[in-house]
Amino acid sequence: MAKYKIIECKGTVETSIDDGLSDIESLQEEMDSWASGMEDGNLANSEKCQTVRETADTLQSAYDDAGRAFEEIREKISELFDGVPEKPGCKPHVLGQKCKRCGWSGVIQEGFRPTIEILDPPKKRDAFRIVYGSDNSRTRQDYVQYTFAVVAINQCCTQSFCSHDLITSEEQKFLAKKVALESAKAEYDKLIKEYEKSLEIPKEISTVPAVDPVLPEDSLSPLEHEVTWTESRPYGRHVSRSNRLSAAMAGISAGVNGMREWLASYLANNPEADWTSEISDNLDQIEESLGECENVDFPGMYG
Repeated sequence: MAKYKIIECKGTVETSIDDGLSDIESLQEEMDSWASGMEDGNLANSEKCQTVRETADTLQSAYDDAGRAFEEIREKISELFDGVPEKPGCKPHVLGQKCKRCGWSGVIQEGFRPTIEILDPPKKRDAFRIVYGSDNSRTRQDYVQYTFAVVAINQCCTQSFCSHDLITSEEQKFLAKKVALESAKAEYDKLIKEYEKSLEIPKEISTVPAVDPVLPEDSLSPLEHEVTWTESRPYGRHVSRSNRLSAAMAGISAGVNGMREWLASYLANNPEADWTSEISDNLDQIEESLGECENVDFPGMYG
């Protein structure tokens, strides 16, 4: 049975999260390569292959979500030190003049006006009836007659709403037609609104005013806030994948907690700083991503 030692680790908020994410990415690549190898061989349908693939996919999802959230934190902190420059809006849109800001061509492209066409009485046609078995196999039975209640919406192409059920009575025929008409009417109303909007000059994008820096240029970035945490490492050279994941998660958690401590300290002196909620939400996303990793399974190589 392996023996473990407790190691105290130190870093900054940024390095602890960055390094932890890098380790999760490495583990994901290993599991993905392993899963791909089994999927290409005779173990494609094995339970181990499924477990390895699920682990690879979970690690990928956690890495993507946590990495995206941390990148948004970095961008926000950069804005707090540098401020946000003004983003000029559009000049008034005029027909015949292209807008450099939003890219409007200056031309109204009149679309094809939707029209509605009702094909009544319903048409009939012969078709195969396909039956699926319990093993997903398909068997083709004799020809049966289907009745279609069709309403066509014409907008460059035709969209048809049909009842594909086998109709054996006048009541079923009436209901099929009613369903087709209701579906077509809803689609037609949507297309008409899109058509009418296409005839309007688009609204200008408003100017976004500049925002002054919040944090002093010479102050310490919260990303440089120092954090410590402990890791349990086995004696010897071999470190299992589960140990590597636990260490990565411990480092990331330390970084998240360090950032939360900085936010709490800042809010104590600046209670009206509403921008802190944006960073807090992203920290929640990182922690949620770590939760995805808690139950992943690393099967033995030869088990």
